[in-house]
Amino acid sequence: MQKDLLETQRYFLRFSEAITLVLLPATIGMALVSPELVEVLLGQKWAATVPIIQALALATAVRTLGPICSQVLIARLQAGIVMRYSILAAVVLPLGFLVGAQFGTFGIALSWSIMSPPLLGYLLFVTCREIQLPMRRVARTLAGPIGAVAVMAATVWAVRHLCDGAIANTHLKLSLFVAVGVLAYSLAVGLFMRERFIAVRELLRRR
Repeated sequence: MQKDLLETQRYFLRFSEAITLVLLPATIGMALVSPELVEVLLGQKWAATVPIIQALALATAVRTLGPICSQVLIARLQAGIVMRYSILAAVVLPLGFLVGAQFGTFGIALSWSIMSPPLLGYLLFVTCREIQLPMRRVARTLAGPIGAVAVMAATVWAVRHLCDGAIANTHLKLSLFVAVGVLAYSLAVGLFMRERFIAVRELLRRR
């Protein structure tokens, strides 16, 4: 039993790290370049949708660990916890949407991004409690990917402000921001968690 528990802990930590490494930069990157992305793909007339896309991207970033938590709980024969979480979300989210709707579509998207962290926090807490995994170990595991994304976001933000008014072509700005973001994230991962990245890559290849 103890061996199975340790294996479940390793599984949870490794896949949480892998999911965060892949999905977190993608969702945060979407939020960072959404003004240019919307203009390039949809045109300037859709500029009002940018805050909505940013709010949805942030909510998605927060919820990336939800599926792995649910899988672990179900594997531990704790489907009841997953069901209670689903019921809680089904009650809380519509209430938030009702409040957010007073401010339009953006209010609904913002309410989702605001309520996602506490909902995921609850699911993460009960998952860690079930597999007897200290939350600080999860925090240490995710610190690397989150730090790399923070470096990426800060770099893109800095380049955006440095280029403000200097580049008029939206396609060029989008390409520049994407390239800078990818480079900054890759360098941060390579410098601070190269061995972990290689391990995650091998893990994903075996899936």
